[in-house]
Amino acid sequence: MPPRLLSVDPVGGVFDDGEWNKLIERGAFAIVVSRELAAEALDAPKGWLRMWYATLDGDIGFAATELELKLTDTVTQADGSVRYSVTFDGLPAFSNHWQVLWQLRSGPATAPGAPLGAATPKALLDADFAGTALDSQTLFGVWQAAVDSFPFLKPVSTAGQQLWDDTAGGLAHWGLTTRPI
Repeated sequence: MPPRLLSVDPVGGVFDDGEWNKLIERGAFAIVVSRELAAEALDAPKGWLRMWYATLDGDIGFAATELELKLTDTVTQADGSVRYSVTFDGLPAFSNHWQVLWQLRSGPATAPGAPLGAATPKALLDADFAGTALDSQTLFGVWQAAVDSFPFLKPVSTAGQQLWDDTAGGLAHWGLTTRPI
């Protein structure tokens, strides 16, 4: 069985200014997986995990800026799952016109730094969740830096949601905004 994406912190959705400021103060978010990932994935998170903040640009678009990520802390929990803390710099102070997008792309297994489980057999992280209204073409364009803006995310909370589908690999994306549009 592949490792599974169990949760993300903070959960996606709509934030108020207090929650947003807590995220900035922490300067970190976390993902929880069912079992440990291989060191190669942890050494090169940009190959499978990315984060953007976006500012209102015109009437309907949001100009995106990618934030640099670094995996900084690993905690194995009592149930065997592992919480990975990921730091970032550059998220600005609260505004009514910001949103954040995270993408986790798990595959292919042959890619350098792919998010494989540490245990043998090494299977790709099972991560499947559509937590924004962005279509696959837009998500791919953002990932490839081929597009530098996207529409309103319409983020869905990840709280209590299943973020995997029992198939190794996949795509999970989630976001947050400071207000619904």
